[in-house]
Amino acid sequence: MAKASSKTSTKLSEEEEEEDRGGALDLDDTLVRPKEVAWRLIEGEALIVTPADSVLHTLNEVGTRIWELMDGHRTIREISVVLMGEFDVDAERTERDTVWFIERLARKGLAMPA
Repeated sequence: MAKASSKTSTKLSEEEEEEDRGGALDLDDTLVRPKEVAWRLIEGEALIVTPADSVLHTLNEVGTRIWELMDGHRTIREISVVLMGEFDVDAERTERDTVWFIERLARKGLAMPA
């Protein structure tokens, strides 16, 4: 296996963030972490290696929580409801940001339909 490089997948410029909003996923979609993806939880943050390029991704607290909840049993809407209860964020922003983040994971091969 190639040596993993460190890269944070949860931070983008404002321009990239706006460009990425409004993708193909819907709040009623259910996604799951691929079984072949290697990941560990270390000090509250998920460390994930993308299988295609062996890049190491570090998720922040919210990204890690989404990753944990993306178990194939919850819709994106249900994940958003959990996040609203755990973090002080309004429903509209939580739903929008959760869809955006899961779309980013899916583009990297880190989320797939359940």
